[in-house]
Amino acid sequence: MPLDTENSPPPAITAQPPPHSLWRQGGFMKLWIGETVSLAGSAVTELALPLTAILLLHASPLQLGLLLAVNSGAAAVFGLFAGAWSDRVRRRPLMMLADGGRALFMGTIPIAAAFHILRIEELYLVTAGVGALDSLFSAAYQGFLPSLIHRDQLVSANSRFEGSRVLAQVLGPGFGGALVQLVTAPFALLLDALSFLVSGVCIWRIRDPQPAATTASERASLWREIGAGLRFVLAQPLVRSLLVTMVLFNLAAPILNAQVILFATRELGLSPLLLGLEFVGAGACGVLASIVTSVISARLGMGRAMTVATGMICGGWLLVPFVRGPVPVAFALFLVGASVGTMGDVIFNINSVTLRQGLVPDRLRGRVSASIRVVILGVQPLGALVGGVLGEQIGLRPTLLIAALIFGVGFLSMFFLPLHRVRRLDALETDSSL
Repeated sequence: MPLDTENSPPPAITAQPPPHSLWRQGGFMKLWIGETVSLAGSAVTELALPLTAILLLHASPLQLGLLLAVNSGAAAVFGLFAGAWSDRVRRRPLMMLADGGRALFMGTIPIAAAFHILRIEELYLVTAGVGALDSLFSAAYQGFLPSLIHRDQLVSANSRFEGSRVLAQVLGPGFGGALVQLVTAPFALLLDALSFLVSGVCIWRIRDPQPAATTASERASLWREIGAGLRFVLAQPLVRSLLVTMVLFNLAAPILNAQVILFATRELGLSPLLLGLEFVGAGACGVLASIVTSVISARLGMGRAMTVATGMICGGWLLVPFVRGPVPVAFALFLVGASVGTMGDVIFNINSVTLRQGLVPDRLRGRVSASIRVVILGVQPLGALVGGVLGEQIGLRPTLLIAALIFGVGFLSMFFLPLHRVRRLDALETDSSL
């Protein structure tokens, strides 16, 4: 919706006719298959890349920290420019460019390792390049998906993508560990490079539904276009409300993630095997949540579904700091808390992405998505740092309790934000109160 006519309805999304299910829509299926393969490859890299630094290059803790920081830092720095660029040109070629670039970056690591010339500086360069191209792909993808399908199918479509993401997180580390054991860490990264190529080929085979890109004479300056995306985020009530909730949750999540594994192993006495089973079980529940989210959202409405989801996130992780007892009891209670929290996270993510895709006009989707992503990437390192400091100063249980209470603030905020009243995307076009 244009900023100078904020109360006007967003333009209709160009899409295929609604009668066909998603399974019969070739463009969507190619995008989903390609992204699923890419997510699986990236899940392997999450384990293989740090192992390459540790086992082959003997990286120090500081170097490992920098390796993670340059990825998110590059994504944040490049994010706003990526969003503006994705709104200027056709998004499908941009996604293909991002996939090809990421494949090239990742492919240099095993090549350098084979010639015994790999250095930690190359890993920094690769992770920075991949982080920047991740931002480009993400911004283009957020605008491209709604052009492939009907507006009413966005919840179902995003459910499938979220299910793929959770499944990759569950299965990826185990498969990655086996692959590293078999072919060594640098060569395991070839799988990620190949997965980006598969994604690029799938996108290449999609029939592009977008109109021609605007000419140079029709464009504002890049900085003005970036500013338009930021102003939309701050001016549109629902998008602004989403950002508030997401900031709270992305502050709490790194506090939790930074300490929960230490808590499970040191305080609860869970072995690595039991801890792995915990995350597999929670991930399986997340996949289940992605399957039923469309039904939940249709019954409750999108706003209430997100409210219930934030309550599940808070309630599930609020249980964890109070888990005690023998290992079997601790294992069961921890699994319940992590599973409920993961399911809530999946339901909220699907609905929030769908709402943003349906609400933001096509010409701003890349910039709005990038603006939110940059804010989130800026909050997450702060949360991780706070979690580390709190864990050292006050202990693991109080730190996890503080994270759960921040989740609780996010849950309570839903009752005071206009998000709670949203039922369907089509109602937003006529409900001026939203």
